[in-house]
Amino acid sequence: MGDSDLSRQLQKLSQTPVAQKQKEPLNKRTSLLFSKKIASSYGIETIFEIGLKGLHELAEFNPQFLSYEETLFSKSTMSSQPRELQNKEVNSRLDFLIEGFLQL
Repeated sequence: MGDSDLSRQLQKLSQTPVAQKQKEPLNKRTSLLFSKKIASSYGIETIFEIGLKGLHELAEFNPQFLSYEETLFSKSTMSSQPRELQNKEVNSRLDFLIEGFLQL
C-alpha cells in the first residue's frame, strides 16, 4: 500500500462521524494495514493474533515491549467496547499506555 492510500484512509477516518463508526460492523471498518477486501475477511481473533505476533517480534529487539502484553495486547481487549464508547478516564489510561509503547 502506497503513502497515498494511507493518506486517503486517514483522511476518510477523520471525516467519518463517531456515531457512524460505531454502527459499522467490525469487518467493514477502514483498516490502516490491509485493503478493505482483505481486512473484511479477518475476524477479531485473527487481528488480535497478528498484533500479538508483531508485539513478540518487536520484543526480540527490545524486551520492554513485553510489558504491554497484559495491557494493550491482553485478550480482554477483544471484548472491550470501541474506544469511541469509553469514558474519559479509560481513554486517558489508553492514551498513556499507547504513548509509552510508541516511545520504546
